[in-house]
Amino acid sequence: MKPGILILILGIPCWVPVATAQEKTGDTEKLGKVHFAVSCLPTTQPQFDRAAAMLHSFWYPQGLNTFKEITTSDPG
Repeated sequence: MKPGILILILGIPCWVPVATAQEKTGDTEKLGKVHFAVSCLPTTQPQFDRAAAMLHSFWYPQGLNTFKEITTSDPG
């Protein structure tokens, strides 16, 4: 078998997952349930739990943005 064809045959299965990957949206229904008791205001506790769930679901940019919002709304 020619090396070019062999590379093509072996390369396609490696390429398919990349081609079918989808961007994650901020859909909270697909996040798991997370709860960590923190010393922030009670009104920011759900926000914190949501941000932690985002991190556990590998939604790093969205989780970081939510943590930044928490620090501006509750700097203490």
